[in-house]
Amino acid sequence: MKLIIAEKPSVGIEIARAVGALARKSGYFEGGGYVVSWAAGHLVELQEPDLYKPEWAWKRDFSRAQLPMIPNKFELRVSKRGTAQFSVLKNLMHRTDVASLVNACDAGREGELIFDYIYRAAKCEKPFERLWTSAALTQEAIKREMQSLRPGELFAGLRMAARARAAADWLVGMNGTRAVTMSQRGALYTVGRVQTPVLAFIVEREKEIRAFIPETFTSLHALFLTPRNEEFAARYEFARGPEETRNGGASARTHQIRDSTQAEEVVWALKSRQFAVAELFETKKTERPPFLYDLTSLQRDANRLYSFSADKTLQLAQALYEKHKAITYPRTDSKHLPHEMRRELPAALTALGVAGLPKDFVETALSRVGEQRERIFDDAKVSDHHALIPTSRAPTGLGADEARIYRLVAMRLLAAFQDDFVVAVTDAVVAAEGTEHRFYAKGKVVLQAGWTKVIPSPDSDKDVSLPRIAKSEPLAVMKFEAKQDMTKPPKRFTEADLLSLMENAGNKLETESKAILKGRGIGTPATRASILQGLIRREYVVAHGKALAPTDLGMKLIEVVRFDALKSPELTAQWERDLASIESGTMTAAQFNRKLVEMTHALTRAL
Repeated sequence: MKLIIAEKPSVGIEIARAVGALARKSGYFEGGGYVVSWAAGHLVELQEPDLYKPEWAWKRDFSRAQLPMIPNKFELRVSKRGTAQFSVLKNLMHRTDVASLVNACDAGREGELIFDYIYRAAKCEKPFERLWTSAALTQEAIKREMQSLRPGELFAGLRMAARARAAADWLVGMNGTRAVTMSQRGALYTVGRVQTPVLAFIVEREKEIRAFIPETFTSLHALFLTPRNEEFAARYEFARGPEETRNGGASARTHQIRDSTQAEEVVWALKSRQFAVAELFETKKTERPPFLYDLTSLQRDANRLYSFSADKTLQLAQALYEKHKAITYPRTDSKHLPHEMRRELPAALTALGVAGLPKDFVETALSRVGEQRERIFDDAKVSDHHALIPTSRAPTGLGADEARIYRLVAMRLLAAFQDDFVVAVTDAVVAAEGTEHRFYAKGKVVLQAGWTKVIPSPDSDKDVSLPRIAKSEPLAVMKFEAKQDMTKPPKRFTEADLLSLMENAGNKLETESKAILKGRGIGTPATRASILQGLIRREYVVAHGKALAPTDLGMKLIEVVRFDALKSPELTAQWERDLASIESGTMTAAQFNRKLVEMTHALTRAL
């Protein structure tokens, strides 16, 4: 008899059906030589401080002398909400007729940790295998994967890295939270390796906004007429001063006239002048189809298009995966597919036609599955899970918001097989005869719509076409128009912006750390939504429509955190480098722990 443990009840039920374990019991299914149960998330967690030492309990007379709190050995405890289901799992593990186990938790570091904690807390020593897949767990997929289970020991490195990361987050979170709170005489603050840098992003932007002083300016526009009686508009621009260009790396030109009388003087100087096309630059730009979705890019687009929070998008995607079996595993950080999936894609694409997606797009994709398409198929760029795509099951009975997410995923896959988007870009410079005054215009002509027929380009509404013009061609000026405006402060971050910042958090770091975080960022696709929700729940951040702004409490927290590494993605980069070494076996968990202990001492001293 084999005991299969899934991460969630819904997955456990599907596995039970697939393996023939049809007899329903209390908290599990049984039959066909299998017992199938589930974890329901994190049933087991690291112990709270007071369970190691009574003096570590958080109370009024807690002494700073107790910091840092560093357990000799990290112990596990069953969470309050998980007591009943853990008891079921423990009893099943110790049943005499259960000879071995199958870890069917989600394929990744977190899924490995969930199973590992339960296994260890139950003091189980029976052998176990691993079900590891990114495919949506349909009946067919489960039956296939059960024929290719992997030995559990193949994932020993991943398991050790997962334990080390959990211990590291405990040390930083518990000690940092207590140190900051005590420094503020008891006002409760919480800090964390991912939460605090994200809050720092938001606070820094708010400081820029509050320090911003708006200035009025005038922009000058002209309407020109070609010899063929075609009109187009151009904007007056002039050279910045050398000091202004040097400071901040600004463009060499600007359209902002700060002295209103200067605009009047320019118009007066140009009234009797002849105009002609002084320069004409024509280039062809090609934009390749977008990559397939990972969770973060899906959340970003759903926020931009539908104002969905990251958490809402994750819940909708999870329902499409678990309940409807309509998309593959959503908590992925990959934007590519392995080459072996070419065999499965025709069925998935055919299902899109059944689901009512545009027939011509589906047919194009089907005809091109066999092509190289390295932006779709790249084994080297697939991590624990491949990109998020539709399955071979055409969904029915979707809610309106579920349908929106499904369509985003489906259209992204169809777009990936379309042609490149090609535009002709024309930059024109119009000069006033005998003067240095110049007007600038830009136009685009779409030569090949390509993938934008499937997914409109975000900038398509900004495209402006220019009439046919030639260099040295004379132009008549129809009118000048001066427009008053004010400089604008930086915009507050939306959830889409913050998801991008978390995904690309390494870009501002030194070369080595940047390389470590490339494609990874801070947080994981599975946790970024909860980080943002946690900041709102703890009242460090408040939503104003799509935008997020720090509260006074959030501003204060970043001010009092005087350990810079805790406010930077650098800490995550260091940890990810070490955790990768643990996975590969070039570093031991004990070596990593020694580094953590040193850092925790430095953290509590600084705070």
